[in-house]
Amino acid sequence: MRAVMKATCDGAGTGVRNALLACISVAILIASQPARAAGAPSGARPQPSATATAQPSPAPTPAPKATVLKKIDSIVVTAQRHPTALSDTPRENYLLLEADLERVGARTAADALRFIPAAVVQQYGAAGSLQTAALRGASSAQTLVLIDGRPANEADTGLFDFSSIPADSVQRLEIVEGGSSTLYGSAAIGGVINILTKQPGATTHVDSGMELGYRGAFTRRIALDLGRRNGVAARVDGSAVSADDAFDYPALPGLEAAGTRSNDDAKIRHAGLTVSGPLGAMSATAAFGVDTSAVGSPGSVFFASSLARQQRVYQRSALDLSAPAWRGTVSLQLYADGKRLHFYDPTQPFALDTLATGITRGAGIRTTQALDRRNLLTAGFDSRADVATFSSAFSGAPAAPAAVVRDATDAWYVQDEMHAPQAPFTATLGWRHESIQGTSGATVPSVGLLERLGPHADAQANYARAFHTPSLDDRYYPGFGDPSLQPEYSATFDVGLRSHRDNRTASLTYFGSDTNNLIVNVPIDSFGDLKPYNVNRARVRGVSAALEATVGGVCANISYSDYLTAADLTAGKPMRLAYRPTATASAQLSQRLGGLEYGLTGAFVGKRFADAANTRLLPAYLLGGAYVRAAMRTLSITLRAENLGNNHHAEDVFGYPVVGSSLSVRISTVP
Repeated sequence: MRAVMKATCDGAGTGVRNALLACISVAILIASQPARAAGAPSGARPQPSATATAQPSPAPTPAPKATVLKKIDSIVVTAQRHPTALSDTPRENYLLLEADLERVGARTAADALRFIPAAVVQQYGAAGSLQTAALRGASSAQTLVLIDGRPANEADTGLFDFSSIPADSVQRLEIVEGGSSTLYGSAAIGGVINILTKQPGATTHVDSGMELGYRGAFTRRIALDLGRRNGVAARVDGSAVSADDAFDYPALPGLEAAGTRSNDDAKIRHAGLTVSGPLGAMSATAAFGVDTSAVGSPGSVFFASSLARQQRVYQRSALDLSAPAWRGTVSLQLYADGKRLHFYDPTQPFALDTLATGITRGAGIRTTQALDRRNLLTAGFDSRADVATFSSAFSGAPAAPAAVVRDATDAWYVQDEMHAPQAPFTATLGWRHESIQGTSGATVPSVGLLERLGPHADAQANYARAFHTPSLDDRYYPGFGDPSLQPEYSATFDVGLRSHRDNRTASLTYFGSDTNNLIVNVPIDSFGDLKPYNVNRARVRGVSAALEATVGGVCANISYSDYLTAADLTAGKPMRLAYRPTATASAQLSQRLGGLEYGLTGAFVGKRFADAANTRLLPAYLLGGAYVRAAMRTLSITLRAENLGNNHHAEDVFGYPVVGSSLSVRISTVP
C-alpha cells in the first residue's frame, strides 16, 4: 500500500522532498548568521527575557513590522494561556496581524490560514458556505478554535465555521500547533487557533470600507470607536456581504462532469459591540456579536439542488475580568453562545425541513503566579454546559418529535514554567483532568523544552497527550448517533529549530501524532446514511518549514509542509486518511514604494484522497493572486486579482467546485 501511495499520491517523490528539506535546513543556518551590510557591523535584534512575567491583561502590543509572518519579539497570550514573549514559547507559534490578513486578501480568518505551515482549509463552495481549518494532519473537529480565548467549536457538530466571522473584525490570529489539551481541553489535538477580535481604541474615529468583486459581490463595513471617556471605551462594528456566485465549471476528468453552479447566492451580516474599562480594581471587557447568513445550498454537484436554502444565526457574548493578585493576576471569563440553523429543501420526492439549535454556557477562572524567580505557575478551572435541539420533517411523513440533548464538562489544570536565572534552558510541565458527562473522563499531561543555542537560535521539543470528545451530533442525533462513543486520545510530539536575525526568521519542525479511538462515519444503508463508531487508529508524521526575509526592500514569506505519513491503521494495510494532502506550501512577495504597495501570493495543496477507501484522488492545485494597493491620506484603494490560473477544480471538498479567476476593488478609510 505504501508503494501504491507513493506512486499515486505523492506529487514530488522522496528525492525531491529530501532535496527540498535539505535546502530549507541550509536556509535556517544561513538565516542564523549575522547580516553584513557594507560599512556597518552586524547587529542582533534585542530579545525578550527568557522568563515570562504575568501581566494584568492580554491587550494587544504595538505591532512589529508587518512584513514578518512570525513576529519573534511579539507578546502572545495563547501558547501558555498568559502573556508570553513569542521567543519564549516552546511550542510552534504563528502570529497574523490585521495587515497580514489584508495582504493576502482574507475575507475570513481561514483565508489567511492557508499561508500557515501545516494548516489545511476546507471550504464547501463559494462565499457563505461552511469553511473549516485543521492543523498538523488532524481533522477540523480535532482542531480547537477560540474567540478571544474562549472555546468556539460548536457543541452539536464539533466544528467551527470560519465564514461566521468576517476578517474585518479580527485584530490578530494566534496559532499554536501541536497537542494543547492540557491548557484548553477537548479538540486541541492538532492545535489551537485563537481569533482575537478588534478592541476599543483610545480615540474616537470611524473606519469604513467597501469592496466590489466577482458577479456583483458587494461587501460594505463600518466601525465606530467611541474613544475612552472616564476610563471606558467602546467599539461598534458591522458588515454586510451579498454575492450571486453562479458560474460554469469544466469537467474534472474521471471524477466530475461539467455543469453550472447555481443556487449559490449568499447574504451575510455581522454586528458587534465591545465595551472595556475599569471595574473597581479590575479591568473588564464585555463583547456581544450577532452573525447571520441566508444562503443557497446547492450541495454536491452529484446531488445538486436548485431549491435548497439555509438560514443560520450565531449569537455570541462574553465578559472578561482581570485583576492583579499576589505575584501575578487572576482572570475570570464568562460566556454564552447560541446557534440556530434552519435547512430546507422542497425538492420532491425527498423534501425535508430540519432545524438545529444550540446553547453553550461556560466559565473559567485562572491565575498566573510568579512563585519565585525560577517558577511561573498557571492554574485554573473550566466549566461548560451545552444544550442542543434537533427536529426534522420529511415529505409525506409526520414531523418527528424534537430531540433535546445535553452535555457538560468540568476540568482543572496546572502548568509550571521552570527557568533558572541567566540559564538558556526552560522546561514546562502541565497536567489536566476533565470530567465529561455521558462518557469517560480524560487526564492528559504535557511537557515542553526550550534550549537557547545562542542569541539567534533555539531548539524546542514537546510531548503532550490530547483528546477530542465526541460531539452531540456524534452521540445523540436521532437515528444516527451513537451514545456509547468514547473520546479520541492522541499522543502528539514535535522537535524543531528556529532562528531569528535582523530581518530574517526561519524554522524547521518535525511533528507527529498517534491517535486511538478515532471516530469515523460508517455507511449503514444503501442511501448513504452514516453512523459514527470508535474503530480506528491513525498515525501522522510530517515536517514543516518557514522562511521569512526582507531583501532589497522585497518581503518574502515562504512555507512548506510535507505529510510524510497520514494513515488509518485499522485495516490490514494502511490507508491514507481522507483529505490529508501529501504537502502544502505558500509564498508571499510584497514591496512598498512610498504610498504604493504591490505583491504576489500563492497557496499550494497537494494530492489527497476524498474518501476513506482511497478510491477518489483529487488533483493538486495552486491558487495564485496579485494585488496593488495605493494609500492616500484618508483612503486606501486595493485592486486584487485572485485564482489567476482560472482553476475551477481547486476543490477543498470533492464535488464543490470553486469560482474561477476574479477581480475585486476595495476602498477603505484610513483611521
